Amino acid sequence: MPNAEHHTGPDHSYWSQMAGTQPSSPQIERDANPGIGPETLTEPWFEDDLRRLSSVNAEEIPSLLGNSSEFNTSTLQTGNMFTTLATASPGWLRGTTQSPSEQRVDGVQLCEDGPPRFYGPTSSLRFVQKMSIPWFQPLLRNSRLHGEKAIQQVNLQWPGDSSYEGYLTTLFFTWYNPYMGAVEQGIYSRQKQDYNLGKETFLYSPALENAILAVGASYASRRCASLPDIFDPPDFFGCRAKAFLDLEMDCPSIATLQALLILSSLEAAAGRDSRGWLYSGMTVHLVFDLGLHLDLCHEDVVTSLRKQDGGLKFLYKSVFQAVCSSNLLWSIGTGRPASMKNLIQFISTEEGQPSSPRQNSPIENSPTQVSSVSGQIGAEGVPVYLYRLSVEISKVMETSYVLGKSLSTGKILIPSSYSRPFALKGNPTIAKDITLSLQDWLGALPAALRIEASEIETISRSTYPSEVIELNLQYHEAIILFHRQFFSTAGPADKGSPQTIDDRDESGNARQKCIEAASCICRLLVLYRQQYGLRYINVQAIHIVLTAGQIHIQHGASYIRGSQTRSEGYRKSQEMLNLCIQALGEMAQTFPSSMRAIEMLTALRQRWHNPSSLSVDSN
Repeated sequence: MPNAEHHTGPDHSYWSQMAGTQPSSPQIERDANPGIGPETLTEPWFEDDLRRLSSVNAEEIPSLLGNSSEFNTSTLQTGNMFTTLATASPGWLRGTTQSPSEQRVDGVQLCEDGPPRFYGPTSSLRFVQKMSIPWFQPLLRNSRLHGEKAIQQVNLQWPGDSSYEGYLTTLFFTWYNPYMGAVEQGIYSRQKQDYNLGKETFLYSPALENAILAVGASYASRRCASLPDIFDPPDFFGCRAKAFLDLEMDCPSIATLQALLILSSLEAAAGRDSRGWLYSGMTVHLVFDLGLHLDLCHEDVVTSLRKQDGGLKFLYKSVFQAVCSSNLLWSIGTGRPASMKNLIQFISTEEGQPSSPRQNSPIENSPTQVSSVSGQIGAEGVPVYLYRLSVEISKVMETSYVLGKSLSTGKILIPSSYSRPFALKGNPTIAKDITLSLQDWLGALPAALRIEASEIETISRSTYPSEVIELNLQYHEAIILFHRQFFSTAGPADKGSPQTIDDRDESGNARQKCIEAASCICRLLVLYRQQYGLRYINVQAIHIVLTAGQIHIQHGASYIRGSQTRSEGYRKSQEMLNLCIQALGEMAQTFPSSMRAIEMLTALRQRWHNPSSLSVDSN
């Protein structure tokens, strides 16, 4: 065996011997089975390649495998912009002394469909990075070639209306996108123009466009006359997005990921939780597939694109953060494990600035977002701070399994197989540790993004961008989500509260924090309604209002237990609860799943405010 130290390139001796050998393949009798023959077993292009291989000379083998001195993937004719950018081969293909096992253990590599894909250290596919494999061509579909036929098969044709499309797109970028920042409007618009000119794009796709139109149609107050009458506009564009998505899954791009992220919210708004949850999980898999979890190391591959779009790096990071925020909030809303909770360590939380600030243009039949110049600039950081808050909220789920028992009931909590204790700072209790983390998050929040508790009395005279109000709503829900597990429905006069002084103090403190946070949520809802109307709020608000309403129900139940239904505290709890129900009713104009939240609050109030049912643990 030759010494590895003197190895200078791949050994072609085997191919040299095989070059003069005719292939010995079994002959198939054509008449034995009239339905089977060589023409049905192989495609014409494959037969041509087989004949070419059988007659190739030994000296031609290196040229087929790639020049040993330098392999240039720009010769690949895949029609994708990425293939013209990667020109360097791995060392072991260039004839260096490095063996395949000594190469980088993972990374983003060019694949059969063109764009870079991530392969980890256990994948054997990582050894063929940037190699041309011209004889293996999987059947891949795409929206440009097969989209029209796919739409016709499901009867979703639409001639289009540029004015109406612009109207829905503006609604999307005004009311939905600023909260999580999944799509950068300037880059999206430029990529759409390129696509219409016949160029290949990876930040625009028909699936993404129709997903944007579907969400915009949810906020719209009018519909286009050319739309089919049998569909509601959000469902029509959502179905079109799914039809295109099925094609794009053969060769997914960042636009595909963005489309899935938007569709998960659309399904949540419609109350289709299982489908929305699955779409959210698919976005996590695409984060791995595209290598976005590598802190954007692969952006060096797209140097020319970075020169064209200065905000590309910001977009990649914002997409990753949007997926994290969405997946973690889905986890909280469903009580299921978050796929992204172990990935947050890979991406730094440094702030970035988008390449083009968001503009709030006046929209027909919808309120205009009004804000000061300083507030508008500060509001650009909302997705970043939502991501950081989502990371803190993810710890809330951990406490449900890390704690040995509930302080309010004494019941043992069954640990989950996916739970893992998070690192505590110093040696405080878990409750104090998370409380400090949330306080640190609030302390780091810029003044333009914070609505102080001291402003509650004058809040009706304040003006904030919609996403700033939504961010503060999310913070107060985080307070409730953590402290609710220590919450007891027992009032001060009830003797059935926790037996120890420490447990009683902890439960009473948690109870007060939940009530205060739920009251702040109601006041912020009043502010949002006054400035914009609750039909223009983000879909995440449904779970926030539902959470606050449950706290007000529990608070009222404590007064019923103590026979204090005529007290001022009981009256306020009922007033706040009615406000939550009214808010959900207004949201139902945009989000049908709000009706389910109303039914849940109504049922809980009937159950928990019935004295005969208060003996049942309501935690």
